[in-house]
This record gives sequence, C-alpha cells and structure tokens, in this order.
Amino acid sequence: MKNKTQPGVVITIAAPFLTTAGMCIYRRRMFGVALSDADTGEDVEIMTRGVFDLDKVTAEDFAEGDLAYLTPAAQVSNDPDGTTNRLIGVAIRAASAGEATVQVLLNRGNAAI
Repeated sequence: MKNKTQPGVVITIAAPFLTTAGMCIYRRRMFGVALSDADTGEDVEIMTRGVFDLDKVTAEDFAEGDLAYLTPAAQVSNDPDGTTNRLIGVAIRAASAGEATVQVLLNRGNAAI
C-alpha cells in the first residue's frame, strides 16, 4: 500500500512537558510510553502498544483484567473517574496495595476507546 506511512507502534509527538524515558504521555486522544528524554515541545517517540510496568496509585489493588486509567498525576488507577482519568489499557497481572507498579497492556495506542 503506497499511502501507509508507518505501523503506528512508535510515533513521534511534541513532548507536552519535560519528559523522561518510561514516562506515560497522554496527549489529547493519544497515549504512549516515552522511549527517551525530551524537553517541552521537543520531538519524543512514544510506544503506543505493548505491555509496560507503569507507576500506579500505591493504595489501589488491581486484579488481572482490571481496566487501567491514567490520572493527571501520571499514575495508573483502576478508578474510571470520568472527569479526569483516561482509559489506557488493562492490567495483565494483579498488583496489591503497596506495590509501586502494575503491568498494563496498552489499548491500541488510542486512549479514546
């Protein structure tokens, strides 16, 4: 197909804030995990698919299969709180309260599911 430009697994966007590799980036309806550091406004590549260990709200429990939402503080929550949290994927392993991370399967690179 001659009009396909890329697979879309890794895309380049303008960093919305000072970014470090591994950080969750949600920009409008796009979501991914930063592959490198970038200053605000610089190009940064984000991976939009795959499984990642992401920082979670420490007090929350996740069961395998729970939906994962990104909070404004860039932590993963299982609380949909439709006004601020954005759906990013699904937990593929349980994570107990007190644990710092949860394994999340990113949802098609598009948080607006």
